Amino acid sequence: MVLVFSCGTTMALDAGSDTVLTIEADTAVSTVSLPEVVDVQKYNRSIHVMAMLLVGFGFLMVFVKKYGLSAVTATYLLVSTAIPLYMLIKSWGIFGEAGEIDIDKLILAEFAAAALLICAGAVLGRLKMMQYIILGVLFIPCYMLNEWLVLETFVKGFVDTGGSIVIHA
Repeated sequence: MVLVFSCGTTMALDAGSDTVLTIEADTAVSTVSLPEVVDVQKYNRSIHVMAMLLVGFGFLMVFVKKYGLSAVTATYLLVSTAIPLYMLIKSWGIFGEAGEIDIDKLILAEFAAAALLICAGAVLGRLKMMQYIILGVLFIPCYMLNEWLVLETFVKGFVDTGGSIVIHA
C-alpha cells in the first residue's frame, strides 16, 4: 500500500506566506494547509496515547491475580477523572498561562493520566473505588505543579520531547 501511494503521488511544499501541502495523484489534486496536517497528526497521537491508557494500562493490570477486574475499573475511573480535571485546572491558569483548550492540552492531560496510573499501580487493590477518585483529585494538581516547575520555571530551555521525564518524576 505504501509503495502504491508513493509511486502514484507527488508532494510539493510551498514555503510562501501560506504554507500549503499539495498532493497530486493521477486523477485529482488536493491542497491542504500545513496547520491542518499538523492538527490531524496531533489528533492521531492523542488517540494512540488514549489507547495506551485505556487498553495498555487497563489490561496490563488485569494480570494481577487478586485485583484484575478492579484494576480495569480503577484505570477507567482514574482516566475519566484525570483528563477533565487537568483541562479544567489548566484553563484556569493556576499553573502557567490560561488559555483555550486545544489538542495540545488534551495530549498533556493524557500524560497526566498516565502518571496517575503509574501512581495508582503502587496502591492497586488496597484502595476502594472512591479512594481512587480522591487519589486522582489530589494527584493531578501535584502533577501540574511538577510539570510547571520542570518545564516552565527553573530550567529554561529544558526540552522533554516525549514527556517521559515529567511523567516519571
